[in-house]
Amino acid sequence: MPSEETASRPVLLAVDDNPSVLSFVEGVLSTLSQKPEIITAANGEEALRRAEEASPDVIVMDGDMPVIDGLTAIRQLKANANAMDIPIVMLTAGTGEVDELRQPLKAGAMDFVKKPVGPIQLLARVDSALRISLATRARRTSKDVGVITA
Repeated sequence: MPSEETASRPVLLAVDDNPSVLSFVEGVLSTLSQKPEIITAANGEEALRRAEEASPDVIVMDGDMPVIDGLTAIRQLKANANAMDIPIVMLTAGTGEVDELRQPLKAGAMDFVKKPVGPIQLLARVDSALRISLATRARRTSKDVGVITA
């Protein structure tokens, strides 16, 4: 069971099969002002399991991974009623062709960043997704509190 301190902190799921990239992403995300708890996964299959267990506020997902690739994992998350509202920022190492860059958005990602990504750009994208996620959660909570049951 999470401690009271971690229960109030947002949870971010970082997913990448490259340990160096995953470490970089963790380090960057740890500097967010919201002081999130960061959990990790090394492939899409593990990401699906971790998302189900932890209900993260935001997912940062690599595209090219073994077992289940990022686009497939995003599609599966968006088809899951418990995970469909989680904002996903995809890391893509593609060529930058317009059709290729549309793929993460078509799959259900909120945003994407092209590798190699700098810390400022990653922070900005994830911070924006996290603010939206937390605002959505706050709205839902306030609606739930306002409901009177007989």
